Amino acid sequence: MSGTGLASEQVADALQRVLAVEHAAVWTFGSLGAATSASATPLLLARVERAWTAHRDRRDRLHALLLDLGQQPVGSQAAYAVPSPLGRPVDVERAAARVELTGTQAWAFLVASTTSGTRRWAAGVLAELAVSAVAFGAEPEPLPGAGDLIGS
Repeated sequence: MSGTGLASEQVADALQRVLAVEHAAVWTFGSLGAATSASATPLLLARVERAWTAHRDRRDRLHALLLDLGQQPVGSQAAYAVPSPLGRPVDVERAAARVELTGTQAWAFLVASTTSGTRRWAAGVLAELAVSAVAFGAEPEPLPGAGDLIGS
């Protein structure tokens, strides 16, 4: 992903956009974990923890990719709005599904903005997020992350 010019600037901008989404996902999944009971819903907590770890790892990789491009990675915000209410397991699942669906949109943008190994990685993450969203209760989508591009 090295190089200069417009193409590398577009890649850097796409990476920055996805990094911002990953910062929010890490924060939100941390909050969802805190709202989930290890004794009452251990399987849900395990899924939330796996998602948190995956988002954290992606965030860190995006950060490193941006540094490799000579870019200053966008930082996280001081806080993010966490969906509420989160009093029931179904509320946590809905919130988690929304985070993953938001991620599919960001990663689909990265797929469209990159080539080669970065595109392959982004496409793999897009698929992982789509599967995770469905596991948290979202409806399957024919082209995850495509949104309005496919019409209704």
